[in-house]
Amino acid sequence: MSVQTITVEFVGPFSWFGGNDISSILEAEAGKMSGVYLWTVQLDEGELVYYVGETGRSFAQRMLEHFREHMSGGYHLYEPHEFGHGRKVLLWPGRYGPDREPSLSVFIQRFRDLASVIVDLAELYRFYVAPLECEKRLRERVEAGLANHLYEQSGMIGEFQDRGIIYRARKDTEEAAQALIQCRANLIGVPKLLWI
Repeated sequence: MSVQTITVEFVGPFSWFGGNDISSILEAEAGKMSGVYLWTVQLDEGELVYYVGETGRSFAQRMLEHFREHMSGGYHLYEPHEFGHGRKVLLWPGRYGPDREPSLSVFIQRFRDLASVIVDLAELYRFYVAPLECEKRLRERVEAGLANHLYEQSGMIGEFQDRGIIYRARKDTEEAAQALIQCRANLIGVPKLLWI
């Protein structure tokens, strides 16, 4: 019995704003496609993954949704200088997850202090996208496989992942498949072969 193999080729980097030889994901040709994506920050040794996601809509549409959430304090906010070096110093817990701040008024009260942090982080984030033409369930398994692999890494790689995100890994009733991960950039901690 042959094992299903899917090639997951990440292209990028992209950003929200574009510039500095990086295209905006909102305007790039790759932004019109759907699949699996990574948020990273650039370190000397390569791209450190912060978040793994998947979308059946276009990458541009999904990243615009993320942009709105980021700009409105929906997501965690970290001290930008430390974050750019792979270290997380929490400044705002966001409005999701177990440590969330549910009150929007608290964010509004702190907005003057957090506004520059929001912009600085938005300029740090880089995106790599892997267009995939497959069923949603397979995208979810690739997403979960990558995220869980990163969670399990020791040191900076595992610690850089936010906790409390729900990923839908392969169920025991589903046939195992393998994902061949490719990217011209060094995606720190991302394996070349992943069982999903």
